[in-house]
Amino acid sequence: MIDTKPYFNFRDAERWTHTFKRTQREYIKKTVKPVEPLAVMLGRAYADTARKRSYVAANLQLREATHSLTRHDLNLSWNDDELCRWCEHRAQKCVPLLREAEGTDSADAIADILERGAEVLGRYGIEMPDPEKLGALPVLRRLVDPKWWRLKARRLQALEVERIAILLGRVRKGVEVYCSDTTVKRRSAQRWRNRKYLENTEAENQDGQRYTLAELADLSISNPRIRRGELMMRVRGFDECAQLLGHVREFWTLTSPSRCHRWTTAGGFVHENGKWDKTTPSQAQRQMGTVFQRIRTALGNRGVRLYGFRVVEANHDGTPHWHMAVFYMPVWTVRARFSHWPRIPVNADDDNGKGKTGVEFYPCELGRAASPRVRAIVRRYALQFMEEGDAKELGAKKHRALFEVIDPERGDAAGYLAKYITKAIDATDAGDLVQQDLYGYDMQDSARRVEAWASCNRIRQFQQIGGPSVTAWREMRRAMADEVTQADLFDAPKPVQLAAEAADEGEWLAFVLLMGGPMVKRADQLVRLGYWHEHDAETGEVIGQVFDRYGGEAKARIYGLSYAEGAGNILTRVHTWTVHRPGEEKPQAETCAEMLADTHQQLREMEAAREWAPWSIVAQLRAAAAVEVVEKEAKAETADWFCFLGGANAPPLEFCQ
Repeated sequence: MIDTKPYFNFRDAERWTHTFKRTQREYIKKTVKPVEPLAVMLGRAYADTARKRSYVAANLQLREATHSLTRHDLNLSWNDDELCRWCEHRAQKCVPLLREAEGTDSADAIADILERGAEVLGRYGIEMPDPEKLGALPVLRRLVDPKWWRLKARRLQALEVERIAILLGRVRKGVEVYCSDTTVKRRSAQRWRNRKYLENTEAENQDGQRYTLAELADLSISNPRIRRGELMMRVRGFDECAQLLGHVREFWTLTSPSRCHRWTTAGGFVHENGKWDKTTPSQAQRQMGTVFQRIRTALGNRGVRLYGFRVVEANHDGTPHWHMAVFYMPVWTVRARFSHWPRIPVNADDDNGKGKTGVEFYPCELGRAASPRVRAIVRRYALQFMEEGDAKELGAKKHRALFEVIDPERGDAAGYLAKYITKAIDATDAGDLVQQDLYGYDMQDSARRVEAWASCNRIRQFQQIGGPSVTAWREMRRAMADEVTQADLFDAPKPVQLAAEAADEGEWLAFVLLMGGPMVKRADQLVRLGYWHEHDAETGEVIGQVFDRYGGEAKARIYGLSYAEGAGNILTRVHTWTVHRPGEEKPQAETCAEMLADTHQQLREMEAAREWAPWSIVAQLRAAAAVEVVEKEAKAETADWFCFLGGANAPPLEFCQ
């Protein structure tokens, strides 16, 4: 139950711990006052520590928590409105830095300005963007943008408040499972704000079709039901593919070492873990990602390519664990770099994944069973995740990496991952599949808390391992849903047409086989994503005229699909969408030449005055063609220019002629 009291209640504290001394009142009041919105969480943790340990420990814990929540003039206990006002203030304070940089060409002066900007960010623990990668001026333009400050401040607030909740012992089974109540409430408020914005914003295309962004979001994978259905379909398709090809089908679990756990469970009771080194869930997730990357590299060097799915599960104290349904070739297909590699159990062919103690060097001969050697490599790198000495702790070899052969009698791979996917997706009908989670909590409530946990720690809950591009799958479904785009498919080769039909019918198995198989490299796939770039008309060189809102080079945008090494194209994004609030007056139509001439004049003025303003994609496309069209005195109306505009759906230039 969530306590919504906005203040520290001393009577409650006296009830929680009977030895509560009134002499502590002034100290608590003085310490908690700067972070009063979090007083309930801090007060409960203070009373619990005072009862179990001592008032000295409680005072030190309270002081450490409140000190980390206040950084210079930033208070991480503020509500979102106060945080936004602070971001506006900080952005205004950084304007002189940008003006100074725009007024000089000296590299030393710009380096000094960047150093001062990094000093400002360092006060709050915010990392400075890389000026060598993004450019000096684009980095400084971020510092004067309140939206950029809001993004950084909200992330910092979410991570720090959750870290404090874990440090105070609030995140655990029986108290606040998976993540703190404060994080859940903040995430719920954020989702409510986002939903209201989507409902109050409309998108209109060149055909006059108008929808709210909420209606469009409900038809995409942003809808939890659709996302869960697509995940289950892809997992089942991979499993069917492995059965068809005779590949090994296994269920892997990689667990975080004990030093990452704030709490430990013994005999059904939760106890504090003395080995915890204050690792946060986000840090543990990054470390596990590094370990799995090394595992895939080691296996790839030996000719073993994995495919399947990975799901991240939250432990009751917020520590991440990985569950994977993986598939690979059943025999060793290449000779290892070393004649005797890897170091695996003596009875390797009978290894059940529980880490036997007897080992010897085994040659990785061609045709030898791959499963025991793959397991040995995975276990070896999983144990490297642990600190020196921890790998020898009791049960480390047994529990750090678990392996289980998928039994057809118990279900397919989708069945093995079903409870983890249901637990991680906040769907209204989640309880129809699984009623309760591992700890006895209602599945819908658990799904909301896990979703808040993943959002706070920026954890990617689901990830496909190997296989063809799912974005290409979605683009093919988009092409099959539109009569206009289907025309491009008529000229495509027969395999491309069959792949599009498989995607449209939801047959992931057929789509995977047509794209080149489950272990095909992205460069060798039948169909690849098509990206739009600006090219020089004479030389064909990419001239990079598309910029982001900060003046840096923007990423290329998807226009559809390409095949036969770019010789054929399938246009899937044909609509031009204009986003606006209902009731807003839309811009008046004008001739194409007038629009481009006006834009070209603005560009010249900006260059002369060395001014900067955020660029939209429409302005970028106008600017790219301004000189050529103005010189030809184009008189086409705005309606004829729709193909050149396009925002996120901008097609390549060859489709606009």
